[in-house]
Amino acid sequence: MTPDQLPLGALVSGEVIGHERWGVEVRMTAPIPGLMGVIDLVWVSDEMPSELFGNYPPIGSAVDAVVVAHAPNGQIRLSTRESDLRRASKR
Repeated sequence: MTPDQLPLGALVSGEVIGHERWGVEVRMTAPIPGLMGVIDLVWVSDEMPSELFGNYPPIGSAVDAVVVAHAPNGQIRLSTRESDLRRASKR
């Protein structure tokens, strides 16, 4: 499977490998181990944090996420918002 074969709404698993001001960096563990993805700040949680990094999952933690976009540069954009995970699991 290649990154462009991950459809929007696909469920993926990964490990948080970095925190940035704009969001979270993730290395996928499934379905494409090693593929990199990002979670923009607005897709980390349904709740906006009261402080920077306040709702980011800890570095090294396992996360489930949903593919929400493919950027023109090939980057996979993910969401860990509960509302998106619920919607994806109903498919």
